[in-house]
Amino acid sequence: QSSFDQRLTDWVIQTYQPLHACQHPSFRAMCRALNPKAPVIGLYKMQSLLSNEAAGARIKLRSILRGNDVCVTTDASTSCNNVTYITCTAHFVHPKTWVLHHFPLGLFKKEGTSLAEDVVRHVESIWRDYQIDYSNITCIVTDTEATMVKAARIFALHAQQAASEISWHGCIDHLLNLVTKLAFTDFPGSEGAMLAARDLVGHFSSSSQAEAVLLSKQIPGSAVKCIQDVTTCWWSTYSMCERLLRLQPYLALMEAEGLLKKNLNITQWQIVKDTTALLEPFSCAQRLLEGES
Repeated sequence: QSSFDQRLTDWVIQTYQPLHACQHPSFRAMCRALNPKAPVIGLYKMQSLLSNEAAGARIKLRSILRGNDVCVTTDASTSCNNVTYITCTAHFVHPKTWVLHHFPLGLFKKEGTSLAEDVVRHVESIWRDYQIDYSNITCIVTDTEATMVKAARIFALHAQQAASEISWHGCIDHLLNLVTKLAFTDFPGSEGAMLAARDLVGHFSSSSQAEAVLLSKQIPGSAVKCIQDVTTCWWSTYSMCERLLRLQPYLALMEAEGLLKKNLNITQWQIVKDTTALLEPFSCAQRLLEGES
């Protein structure tokens, strides 16, 4: 019984299964096929098993974190249905092995938007659960959104009141994004290149016929579509410009054949080329920092 319970708990956790999976007839039929004496696990039993597993994991994690100086990262996000989630992660380098370890410590859910004070209150409660205090926190990392920046100031103040000191580091990936967002809009002297590029991409995105013609002009097996940049999608302006440069000869061919009425002029194409060269190192850095290949 205990062995089956542990294996089931491990399966639910490691494969992110919904709790009601253990109640599904097909799951129970599979268990009976493997072992006719397999116990029937209901929803409440599954909740109990997971609660026990979580309690054991917290005890183990407290032991691991004890005596180590940690860096913490925290973030808050509000969903479309006005529900906010606040989370916190601890990171430390083992002093003997120099191996980086990181552990998610918790996730809080609250209704409505989140203030900086809410973030601080919830994160500090997570720290208390793991017996972490300001004396063994070396720094805190957040994104550079206004709420999180204010929260960082409150963390620093609380550390000072606790006769300690922590430093705040804004996420470098977010800082890079603030820089690259400047390329999202045109500026004086850019000849409206970005607007013209988006109009050109939008033409193909909104017309399946035009897109089919563009694909047909390219080498079969390596044909590609335009990429639309979005202000909330990092490095998408670079992706849009880089793709347009790849498609430039095919767009020129369509224009010459009277199949394309809107295209960039020579100056705008040069600006797109220069923008691509400028944004490329930022794109590489952001992909590297995010662990993207």
